[in-house]
Order: sequence, then structure tokens, then C-alpha cells
Amino acid sequence: MSAETVPAEKSSILKLIAKTLCISLLIPITIACSVLTIYCSNAHEIIATAEQVFSLLGSFVVLTSLITFCFLIPFALMRMENTSRVYWVTSVAILCCGILLWMQSNVFTWKFGELDGAGIDWNQFRFYAWFEVAAYMAVIALIIRCRKFFAAYTVHIAGILIASQIATLIPQENFQVTIRDTFRQSVSGDLASYKNYEYTLDGFCDYSKEGNVVVMILDALGTRVFERIIDDEPTCKDSFADFTQFKNCFVHDPAGTKYSVPRILTGCNTDGHPWSYVNYFSNAYNREHTLLKTLSRNGYECKVLTSAANTVKWDENYIANIRPLKNVTSPDSKVSAVNQLVTLTLFRIVPTHVKPYCYDKLNHSNVSSNDNAAVVSESNDSGFRPLNKSLADYEFYQFIKDASWSSGANTKQVRFIHLSGAHAPYTMNENCEPEDIKTLDGEIRQGKGALKIASEFIEKMKASGVYDNSLIVVLSDHGPFRGMIDYYIDESSMNRPLLMVKCPQTHQPELQTNNSPVHLKDTTPAILTKLGIERPLDAFSWFDMPPLLAAERNKEWTTFWNRKQAHSQALSFDGKSDKLATEIKLQRKHILLSNNTVHIEIAGDATDVVGENKFKTLTLALVKTGERNTCANVIVPIEYKNTKTDRGNCWVVNTDIKFNNTPDGEYELVVMLPANKLYAKLGRTVTVANGIAKTVNKITTENIAAHDGGVVR
Repeated sequence: MSAETVPAEKSSILKLIAKTLCISLLIPITIACSVLTIYCSNAHEIIATAEQVFSLLGSFVVLTSLITFCFLIPFALMRMENTSRVYWVTSVAILCCGILLWMQSNVFTWKFGELDGAGIDWNQFRFYAWFEVAAYMAVIALIIRCRKFFAAYTVHIAGILIASQIATLIPQENFQVTIRDTFRQSVSGDLASYKNYEYTLDGFCDYSKEGNVVVMILDALGTRVFERIIDDEPTCKDSFADFTQFKNCFVHDPAGTKYSVPRILTGCNTDGHPWSYVNYFSNAYNREHTLLKTLSRNGYECKVLTSAANTVKWDENYIANIRPLKNVTSPDSKVSAVNQLVTLTLFRIVPTHVKPYCYDKLNHSNVSSNDNAAVVSESNDSGFRPLNKSLADYEFYQFIKDASWSSGANTKQVRFIHLSGAHAPYTMNENCEPEDIKTLDGEIRQGKGALKIASEFIEKMKASGVYDNSLIVVLSDHGPFRGMIDYYIDESSMNRPLLMVKCPQTHQPELQTNNSPVHLKDTTPAILTKLGIERPLDAFSWFDMPPLLAAERNKEWTTFWNRKQAHSQALSFDGKSDKLATEIKLQRKHILLSNNTVHIEIAGDATDVVGENKFKTLTLALVKTGERNTCANVIVPIEYKNTKTDRGNCWVVNTDIKFNNTPDGEYELVVMLPANKLYAKLGRTVTVANGIAKTVNKITTENIAAHDGGVVR
């Protein structure tokens, strides 16, 4: 391009200035729109306030645009041929960078799931990464090839890119709500209330002999994780002997923390309403019979500790251990407050090849928690800290061990405690010690630590003489998701939260079970019912489930289970045969590998569509990594049950298998049905060394294929 003369601009000076300004704004506006998209969609989880975000973004856009403008405008105003060429070459280069940035921010936004610190299998995004590289090279080549065209229409293209981003952003409800919140403190003002308070743990271990209520959430420690833990270590449930576990507890979609905690505290469910989260939050906490508000009105003193401060409406009228923020720090703290947002934005706008390094930065700074980038300083008064500076679980464990417990509180007490539980990232071991766990058993180890905290809390209550008269609820807000551990890979596990309840004056030899179909939304009415306090007329308690409602809920749960299985557990055939297009639905998979033996449990349903014949066997095989040909095959008989499904009779495989005479190497464990034409990975890579097979990796979403080619969550 440097060897050719680019046509000089034949417009007026004012028009030239306007065009230069448009070019200068392209990259800053693109970055600003990316920041606003992330913030407006996650304002309740990001520590920075809307005022800070808008003020810093405004400063960023003005400053960077001004620098670019001041660099370009002298060349634009000069009529010398060389300087004119510099102007247009620079303008086209900026346009090229702006187009690539626009593509990455608005087009190449792949679904990486929640950035919660859990591991991401980057191999499944390898195609996307190279696709981006190819697209970038194509765009750069096109601009070089058509440089005269892009030089002539630089400002037009830049204007279209800027206008498209703004036009897409403004109609979004999240953006409009954030604007209203900024200028009128409406709707989402309640959602952002945690940014306006600080809390203390003074008196947190003081309880009353008259009666107490403790609700402890162990995040992501669902029913199946709990059962896995007590199978491994039966003594884990000793402290819960007086409890009853509701094994069929269910949480509606959406099942994440931000929806489930308001369900627990208010009894409000989405029930199919097309609410945004900010509207759901407002509707839930503005109900008359929310848990903390109602108990406070009935003479209880309520204190809260949570690792997810953005899920609670903070009101000092009924939460006793908070107060308005004090000692707001200097303007420099605004920069640290948006560090979290900047890191998330970088993750969005950089190519997929670079994203792993950004994600490592996210994990390193614990962006997924609310423990970083404090907006305010610590109060001068001892015992108070900002709500976004919650205790880590291992710190809370040490606190309850060292605290002075008392039974002398003048009023009945309520404690709502939300811990990280078994949720990624795994930063605590089974002994409640800080440890960065990267291995497959991280969820189980941290889950054991969470149960140890609950056990220690219960033992302290017993020692202080307040256990017998207390209503204690230990539950999770949702179960595991994204196949957190190898035993539970079905998506419906997320909707199976743990729920254990101990009523006042209850003593029994061991943990009891109750199979009633209960919901998390029943938590508030159940507690109010047990305490003899008025509850909403349309709400039901765990303790008095009408038979008709139980039957309806069982039907609802069965329908939900089948739908979830159909979504997440379909295995695809390899496409080599048009005659066998039947999916295989796996409802349960349990694969253990030790001493060169695979123990496999699979249940599902399938029929040979061509001959309407039942499958009699499946083939379990090892496939060389990256290849299609099997290196070891074991044919396993299938047992059919009488249970009917929507695709025929249910089949079951439960057996031990040994692979003999398998060459050393890296293999994938697969299942094939029938005649090797239906093919699916079982989510394990196996290393065979010296004739001994060992598992080396964990389940990932890449290992669960769907009939449409894959599942990306």
C-alpha cells in the first residue's frame, strides 16, 4: 500500500474533522459496548456500581478517542502527499483493528458456560479458535486487496459498525434497567442493595433458649453428591442423626444460585413468567411473607452471612447485623472496583487462543466470588466489613471453632448462612483447610469439608444448650452441574438439591428419609408452618403435602426428568448409516476403573428402528485417541426391564470388564450399539502402561454428544 497513492479526501475541513472523529471512536466504542453488555447482564454479580462503570467508561472513550484524533488530525489537515498517505494508511489500519475487534466482541461469542472458576476443556473450542484465525486472515487479506475501497469508505464502515453496536445495545432490557437504576434508583436498586451495606459477625454465635432457626446453604452440594460422600464415609452423617432428608427435593429451572436463594427466602418461583432476573428479584422480595421479614415481625432477630451477597435483599429493618457503608475510599478505589469487569471484558474481546490465559487470571483473582475489588475500605469500627468481603468457608469454620457460644440472647434468633459448599472453584479440602484442588475429586473433598462445617456448627449448638429448641435446615440451592464429578453427568442432577431438616425437640437414632416431592420454594412456608406463624395461603409446607399435590408434583418431576435426559444424555451415531438413526438415552452412568477392571452401569432405552428388534448386546471398547478404529472390544449382554419409556423397554447393563492384551497408549472409552454403528464416548481417557489401565481425565461436556452434534452449556 505504501507504494501507491491513496486518493486525497475532497471534503471540507469540518467534514474531514467529523470523519476523523468517527474513525477515532470506533475501537473505544466497541470496547465500551462490550463492557456495558457484560455489566448490564451481570450487574447483580459485579461489585462496581453503575455510576462507577459509566463514569470510567466515559473517561476511557473520551481519552482514547482524543489521543487517536490528535494523532490523525494534523495529517488529515495537511495537503502534502506523503502526510495524506500516512493519514489514510493509519485510518485503514485502525479500521482493520476495529473490524477484528467488532467480530470478536459481537460474532465470535462462543458459549463457555458460567465463568465460576471451574475448569474448561479448551480442546472442545479448538475448532472455534482456528476458525477465528482463518476469519481474521481473510479479513486482513480482503482489506489489503481492496485497500483503495476501504481507504475511500473508511468512515462509512466505521460509522456502520459503531451504529450497529449502539442499536443492538439500547433495546436490551438489562441496559434500560441499568440506566434507570443509575438515574432513578428504581427496579434493580433492591438488587444492588448489597453494595450499600457492611456486616458484622458480632453476636453471631449468641442464641436463645426460647427458640432459634438456622438455615444453612451448602452451595452445589446436591442429593447425589451427599449420597456419594456418605457412601464413601458413612460417619459424615452422624451429626445429622436427628434430621430427616427429603430425597425428592426439586428445584425449578432456572436452577442457579441467583434464582434459588430468593426462592428459599421468599417462596416465590418464576412459574413460567417471562421475568428478567431484576424483575424476578424485585417481585420475590416485595412479597408480604418473605422469611426474614416475617420472622423479624414475629420477634426474631435475624443475622445473615452469605458468599453470594447479590442474592439477598439487604434491609437493616429486619437484618440485624448490617449497617450502611462507612468510610468510602478515595477515587482510586473506583479503578480497583472495576478490575473484575475489566478482566471479564478482556475474556470477551480476545481471541479464543488467548482466552485460557485470561481465564487463569479470572481464577487467580477469584472473580467468580465476591471477595475481590472492594468498593469501600474496612470500617474503623472493629467487626464490620463490606458485604462483598465475605468469609471463605475455611475461615467460617475457624470462626465457629474459636467463637464464644452463648445461650443468653434475649430474643429468639435466626441465622441464614450461605457457604460455598461443593461449588467450584475448589479451594478447601475435607479438613476445612485452604487448598487449591485441581483433581477430579475436588468436588467430593470440598463437599466433605462443607459437611464438616455443618457438623461442627451443630456440635457447638449442642454444647451451648440451644440445639434441642432449634429448627435447623441444611440444604443446597442446586445440585452439581456440567458433570462436576464423574459419577453424575446427567443435567438433571442440578435440579436435585440436598434438603435435611431437624425440628425442635426431635431425637432419633439415625438420619431418616422422606420421599415426598418437595420444592425449594416450600422452604419459607415450611419454616413458618412449623413455627406456628401465618404463611401465604397458596403455599405448601414440606410437612403437610396434600396427596393430590404430591401426585401432581411426581408427574411434573417425571416429565422434567425425561426432558432433561433427552437434552443432555442423547448419544449420537457416527453418521455412517442412514438406517440406524435412533438415539440412545442414557439415564445413569457409573464407570470406575481400578486394577485393570472397568465397572460399568448404564441404563437407557433404544430400539432397532429398521427391524423393530431389541438390542441384545452393547460393545464396550477402547479407541486410540484421535482415531476411529477400536483397539479392544468387549461385548456385554443387555438386560431388559419391564419399565416402559417413550422409546420402548428400559435396558440395563451392570458388569465388570477386563481389557486384556491391550497395547500401551492413550485410549478413549466408548460404547457402541449395535454392530458398532452407534457410537458414543463415555467421558474417560484411559492410559494403558505396562498392561495396567488407569483413568487420567475427568468428564467434560465434550464427552457428552447429542443427536444434533453436541451439547454446549
